[in-house]
Amino acid sequence: MASLMTSLDNEKQASQNPIVVTVAVILCLWLLTFFIGIKSAASVWWVSEIFHHGAFVVPISLWLIYQKKAELLSEPLQINYFALPILVLLIFIHVFGVAGDIQLFQYIGTFGSLPFILWFLLGTRACKKILFPLFFMVFAIPVGDELIPILQEITADLSVFFLQLINTPVLREGLYIEIPNGRFHVAEACSGISFLIVSIVFGNLYAYMSFQKYPKKILFLVLSFSVPILANALRVFGIVLIGHYFGMEYAVGTDHLVYGWVFYCFVLFLLIVIGEKIKDKPTANRALQDQEYSSTLPLSKTIPLALLLILTIVWQIWLDQGGSSATNNTRSLKLQNIVQVKPISIDPDFSGYTDKISGTISLDDGTSVEVFVAWYDFGAKGDVFSSTNKLFAPKKWKAIEASNFGFEPNNQYAIGQSLILENYRKQRITVLSSISYANSWSVSSTISRLKYTLEVIKGNKADLVFASVVVPGTLDAEQTKVLFEETIEQLID
Repeated sequence: MASLMTSLDNEKQASQNPIVVTVAVILCLWLLTFFIGIKSAASVWWVSEIFHHGAFVVPISLWLIYQKKAELLSEPLQINYFALPILVLLIFIHVFGVAGDIQLFQYIGTFGSLPFILWFLLGTRACKKILFPLFFMVFAIPVGDELIPILQEITADLSVFFLQLINTPVLREGLYIEIPNGRFHVAEACSGISFLIVSIVFGNLYAYMSFQKYPKKILFLVLSFSVPILANALRVFGIVLIGHYFGMEYAVGTDHLVYGWVFYCFVLFLLIVIGEKIKDKPTANRALQDQEYSSTLPLSKTIPLALLLILTIVWQIWLDQGGSSATNNTRSLKLQNIVQVKPISIDPDFSGYTDKISGTISLDDGTSVEVFVAWYDFGAKGDVFSSTNKLFAPKKWKAIEASNFGFEPNNQYAIGQSLILENYRKQRITVLSSISYANSWSVSSTISRLKYTLEVIKGNKADLVFASVVVPGTLDAEQTKVLFEETIEQLID
């Protein structure tokens, strides 16, 4: 009874301790500061089945930290100012991501900053006791789908290997597996990426909660990584066998995806069974349970951190308003020079633009060329630099040569891209393109995106315009330069 009363008194004292209030206030400031990054990540968590788990990572991390409250509050907490420079860097990465709509930078800044905020508040000695919960927050970052092509290849390799082991007639062409009864495609949904990421997250959490010895932790982490890959290959192998012995109608469609998740649940259950067999027995620390809470953290000591977060909020508001610099007026493009508005031969597919126009334009020498222009005003939903924008229809055209060229609009050196495309009839066309921003022209590349983002950070709204010109045949370097310069002169006041 005495032990129970002591525990209840400690809980009450912990809830009334200034450190609880201080951490709660700073966490609220973190939510406000990184709201854009959190909102962006949440949209990915909600939409993508690969990252549904991300919504639970930070709450689980905070719960794990709360479970360590006795050990944390028994330590003398000291503000660690060494965390501030790292926080400044992460904040800049986040703001840079917001300014340039670079989501990965937003996520790194958002979820990378929280562990360092806690390091600043609690100090090094206390944070050593919660290293895993701080590390676990990284799993909130929705990243990993880049592994899909690799996993598709691994799945196809292993599936064909298993089929050959039992002498099943099989022919592989890339990601296609062909048997006498039909053909299977190892699509993105068959890569097993969803189950692999969930398994890795679960494996880390389970290893932390169940094992004390590092060899066991490492063994379980290896299993949580390797077993899903092997299990997914066995699943695809089983589907192909069903098609081989019972017919393709039983192996294709939505059913095999449903059965796949049932199989994954069984594998996850198997991992838990293995973990329970080798898990370490928990040890209770009675000394900590009965210890008085003595650490405090006055809110006044966190003023430097609070000011840093508040200034970041103000900075983002300022950027959203476009800062103090003048707006780049990309609307100076003269639409009246487009003599006929119609779809053009390359069928460009851009999204999120403010406005677009396609058609033909007549040059001074009477030459008629096709033009596609897309405007992205500051704050537009889309991203002109996005890899999802397609300059030409890949079903009709294929790129056989790409190069950059220089030109001089208004006597300023600029860079454009030249693409030579070919269709199934072996007809060739040349597509010249460039992006205008901050009074300059450049190609769509990482460097161009960084330059654009820096303009936004400096306060320029930096409206963007993508312009492309399509001409039949091929051009030499001088023809390319002259034609694009003349077209740009026709388009710009």
